[in-house]
Parts: sequence; structure tokens; C-alpha cells
Amino acid sequence: MRMMKKLMTSVLCLAAAMLTFVGFYATSEAAGTKTYYLLYSANDGEFRGYDQPWDAAQPVPDFSADILDLYMNDGDNVVIYSTDLKKFDLSFQKSVGELTIVGDGNVVVGFKSFDTVYVTKNTTVVLNGDAKDVYVYDNGICNINNNVGTLHLVEDTMKKQNVNVVGTADCVSESKTGSNTTNDYYAFQKGACIITNGGMYALDGTYSRDPGAVNKPQTQTGSTSKPAAGSSDLDDVPKTGDESVSVGIYMILMSVLCATGCVVMRRKRA
Repeated sequence: MRMMKKLMTSVLCLAAAMLTFVGFYATSEAAGTKTYYLLYSANDGEFRGYDQPWDAAQPVPDFSADILDLYMNDGDNVVIYSTDLKKFDLSFQKSVGELTIVGDGNVVVGFKSFDTVYVTKNTTVVLNGDAKDVYVYDNGICNINNNVGTLHLVEDTMKKQNVNVVGTADCVSESKTGSNTTNDYYAFQKGACIITNGGMYALDGTYSRDPGAVNKPQTQTGSTSKPAAGSSDLDDVPKTGDESVSVGIYMILMSVLCATGCVVMRRKRA
């Protein structure tokens, strides 16, 4: 019996140590996100990935963009520098936090899902995957092949966006940079949301002006707040991964229970 108590005490103490380590690791991993930058390399003849902004004066370690899945975690951010030298056409199995597309080239990109997408001026983009928020600035061109929560048409210097949503759109919000005034439309049926040169071309009866109108099934609508175009397009997200934080805390609490059991077993043995 005493041997059994010793064994149980050792097991509880070991479990407490392991759960504490795993809990703190899960919590620290969820504390922030990383941003990956995808840039075309003429020397390599392909897009390369960097985990920090590329610097010609001080090159940083890079990898082939088509293996981004091996580096990024769900919720990480991605910046694609599009170019007219080569079309970007890649799909990934992760969910992206913020995707920012800048430059003057063509991008076809797929993710499991998009939280927020920024399509800046002069870019032509095809998105494959459901998106919560998509911001299209000025003369940006965007084809969304799935569903979108809120499509933001933001006029910075011009209003000439061309957008086609193949799936449903919960909301289309028109605004100008620096203004809080919006012109909103809701509950676009599948394939109904068409924007041509900044103007709405959806047919009557395929959308609503009622804020309470919803699509069934409804995509998860994202925030309707509007960041200003420009420097904010490349800002890092300060944190994501709240679910992982909760898991980490849970593991730490479990370790406390195991440690308590360990102390009780030692006292009983004494």
C-alpha cells in the first residue's frame, strides 16, 4: 500500500510539472502573431517568404513562398508585394489574420479563411476562402470566390473599385478615408454583389437597405470599423489566439490541482 501511495504521489507531482510547462508554453505561443512578407525574387524566379520586412542592404533568411504553411500558424498575418514580373498564384491550408496586398500586379491567393483583407490601389486580386472583412481601396480590383462578411469600399483618392462576390455578402459599406459616414447595403444573395467602377450593380430584390436583414446561412460578419489607407495597411496585429490562451490557463489550473493532490498524498503518507 505504501508503495502504491509513493507511486501515486510521484505521478501527481510529475503531472503537475508537465501541465505547468505545457500551459505556460500554450499561453506564450498565443500572446502574439507573426507577419510574413512574400516578395518576388528575380534571381530565384519565384516568390520568397520572409519573417521580417525585406531589406536589400541586409538580406534576411528566406524560404520558398509555396511552403508558407510550414512556417505560419493560424491567425498570423501575411503581406504580399505583387509585381507585374510574375503573377502570384498560391493556396495555403492555414487561416490568415490580416492579408495585405500591395503593388501593381495580379494575385490569386487561397487560405482556409481570411479575417481581414486589404486590397490597395492598383492591385488585382482573386480570393479563395470565406472572409470576414475585405477592404478595397480606390481602383482596386477584387474577385471574392466565396462568402464575405463585410465588404468595405474605401475611397482614398478615387472611387473606381471593381468587385465581384461569387458567394453571399452580409454587408457592403461605402466610405471615404478619414470619414465616419458610411453608405451601407445588406444581405446580398449569392452572386448578387457586383461593383463596377465604384458603382453598385446589384439587382433590386437581391439585397436590402435594412440593417436587420441577414442571409441564411449567414457568414460571420466582421467589424465595420475602417482603418485609414496608407501606413495602417502594413501594421502588425498586436495579438490573436485567445482560445489558445484559455487552453494554457486551463492547463495551469489542472497543474495546481495535481500539485495539491501531490501534497495531500505526501501528508497522508507522513
